[in-house]
Amino acid sequence: MTLKTYYENLPKRSIPEFRDRVMAECGLTYTRFYRKLRRDSFSPLEKEKIASITGRSIHRLFPKNIKA
Repeated sequence: MTLKTYYENLPKRSIPEFRDRVMAECGLTYTRFYRKLRRDSFSPLEKEKIASITGRSIHRLFPKNIKA
């Protein structure tokens, strides 16, 4: 399950809480969060933080961006 899929499957009530937590922990603005979500362009450190927030593997959230 990619991050975008994870986000789209959150209950509507949980979306602001998740978004705000990611924004706070990653130092992102509202606009930057959605731009990075749409483009799948989070930095490696942001990916680690998001994986920690979601409790999911980086490899599952960002499968095409993992370098072997």
